Amino acid sequence: MKGAKIRVTFILLLLVASLAAAQGNASTGMLSTLMSPDQAAFLARLQNETAGFNMTDEGAAAAFMKDRTLVVMGSNMDASEKASYEAAKAAMPQMANVTPVPDTPDALAKIDSGKYLLIVLVGGPSQNEVTKNLSGKKLLNETNTTYAGLLVSYGWTDRGALMMVVSDSRGYNNAAREGLKYSPLAGFVPEAYIPAVATGISAILLALLGILRTMFEFKALDIGRKGRRVGESSLMLGPINLMEPLAIAGASLVLGLSISWQYFGPTPDFLFWAAVNTFICLGAAMIHEIAHRLLALAFGFRVEYRIWPAGSALTLISSWLGNAFSVQGFLLEEIPENAAKWKVALMRIVGPLVSTAAMLFFALVNLFFPHRLFQMSCSISALWAMAEVFPFSGLDGKDLKDWNVFVWLFTFLMVAAAYVFVTFIL
Repeated sequence: MKGAKIRVTFILLLLVASLAAAQGNASTGMLSTLMSPDQAAFLARLQNETAGFNMTDEGAAAAFMKDRTLVVMGSNMDASEKASYEAAKAAMPQMANVTPVPDTPDALAKIDSGKYLLIVLVGGPSQNEVTKNLSGKKLLNETNTTYAGLLVSYGWTDRGALMMVVSDSRGYNNAAREGLKYSPLAGFVPEAYIPAVATGISAILLALLGILRTMFEFKALDIGRKGRRVGESSLMLGPINLMEPLAIAGASLVLGLSISWQYFGPTPDFLFWAAVNTFICLGAAMIHEIAHRLLALAFGFRVEYRIWPAGSALTLISSWLGNAFSVQGFLLEEIPENAAKWKVALMRIVGPLVSTAAMLFFALVNLFFPHRLFQMSCSISALWAMAEVFPFSGLDGKDLKDWNVFVWLFTFLMVAAAYVFVTFIL
């Protein structure tokens, strides 16, 4: 923290000294000898461009700031960075006059134009495309200092402009949503809103699948009570039905591929993370299903996990759209006719509640100790928690709603609020 304060203080001192020198109140000869060539070039340009301004006048200072400052906002910024930017505007009224621009190719063109003296990039490489581009060109320093919980790095353009990057550690240690660049929605929806729109479209498609199957009397995933039974079409190896672990493995592979495309797209990292995420999904699926199974055994129910091809296909499609969302399988069950509805509801809802707890846990861990493994684990848990509480036939939320609509509504709103906060805000 001490080193960060010194670095920020130096930048502020540089600005103050430059303004004073521009007004003839200080000599820059000795100061210039203490600077790097890039810093000296910035100082010379600052002096030259402030020559026509009375910088002691607040109006003139604000006009200079507005004309010579470019703020580039990352399309994947998180809540802490947005709050920091708003705090900076409140602390520096001059910043309030600066109109921010999105991290598009047009922002890079503005930087290359040479018009701007100070360029502020909000968001690290995984949150701001311009930061990622400039980092790849080695125009930003590779070491970051921490100030007030945020990482600050800087660089210089070949025209003497100062570039400053302000980001939290997730901007460097988490993965960007590379798949958004290849979404069919990219031509119609701003990139920052594609995940939310993709989720909405996927939820509608999931509901339509339920309606279509109900029209054909399949009761949308609820086939454990109509037609097929637990253990049917089983492949036994001693006392073990191999169909169930194969179904869990298949669903995990589908979700692993979907989450990996969402974050890595067709990059060299895709195959590696597809394998990693598949194993994460296997672990998460086991915990989710064990929660169901323990209560099912306690209540005397028979259950079996089956893969759902249509839901798996929708998961892959939703990932292509911009945010993986759907269910990859369903719980086939045999329940005594005299079983209490609250027991069925509790057995079904315990899985999403466990996934919600995992989602919040990994979100908090990733907030303080950012790492892609925590980020992926949070996203996987979030998908399973949210998709399962919808009140569509065959999903866990349907049985809870049939038992008590108010309990379902409370649970749905609680899980939905956590999902929205973790996925789109935090």
